[in-house]
Amino acid sequence: MLQQTQVATVIPYWERWMREVPGVSRLAALPLAEGLRLWQGLGYYRRLRHAIAAAGVIESQHGGVFPTEPAAIAALPGVGRYTAGAILSIAFNHPAPVVDGNVARVLARCLGIDQPLTQREVIDRLWSVAADLVNAAASLQALAGRRCSEVNQALMELGALVCTPRSPACPQCPLASCCRAYRHNLTDSIPRPKPRPNLVRQTSVALAAFHRGRVWLEQRPDQGVNAGFWQLPGQELRFSTRGREHRQAALSLAQRFGIESLEDLGRLDHTIMNRRITLRGFRGEAGLRIAPQSNPKGGWFAPSAWSRMPIQTSHLELLARARKKGARARKFQVTESV
Repeated sequence: MLQQTQVATVIPYWERWMREVPGVSRLAALPLAEGLRLWQGLGYYRRLRHAIAAAGVIESQHGGVFPTEPAAIAALPGVGRYTAGAILSIAFNHPAPVVDGNVARVLARCLGIDQPLTQREVIDRLWSVAADLVNAAASLQALAGRRCSEVNQALMELGALVCTPRSPACPQCPLASCCRAYRHNLTDSIPRPKPRPNLVRQTSVALAAFHRGRVWLEQRPDQGVNAGFWQLPGQELRFSTRGREHRQAALSLAQRFGIESLEDLGRLDHTIMNRRITLRGFRGEAGLRIAPQSNPKGGWFAPSAWSRMPIQTSHLELLARARKKGARARKFQVTESV
């Protein structure tokens, strides 16, 4: 959960997860839909799929006990060099290096590395230095404690709390005396900022079609973005995103359900990676009930079922607005000209 996600965001998810999925056996048997519901809002859902697959391997190949051997840990689905190093050092005090964004920033500043941290030779150098540090810590374990675990956690915490991306607290840093970036007043330029990816703008329309108190939801394919999630029927716009085009798309969707009058639920804006997404929502009462075979991945669901289903967060917000029954916006007729 902590991969590419901040601790403050993860804590409530972690607490709920541990109540409902307290062990490896439960995780290995966890239906994907239930896992997606628990993970909903954290993003990067491939992490969840890897966790379930890894639990299955632990159950089938290791008797339900998490392995301690480096090769066995590295072979688990979703476990790369960073995750393996974190588990081996923090959980088992093994001399395995860890380089995440925080550690990379600390080491780059200390060493005065002004090349982009995405360069292969820079990445290899950082991992080599991290390995030297954890191996040095291992040589001191006879004197005291869990040194391998402590040195890696200390580097991560130093980057998170002191050696921050902006305005680092250099005078309070225990490494200030050996930090080249601090010595040469280069903390603002090291590490060199990554080039920002081009922003991709995406606009979609979604329809909350109700029939006798239930709403029609469709399940996304098993592959791709938000795989397996449920969502309102919608349409991505490939043309101008002015209000006229939003309504035109909504009217086209409404005809599918025999809807005669639509309510505008407003817009939602959110960003995922380099995608700036605008979602415009509409609500209507369906005049006919679509036969299930028209969409084998769709169906009518009562509000009581929504909390048990993995539904995209933005679509949940539209559903919450839709339940207010149009208190926010005017209605317009499907037959009216656009």
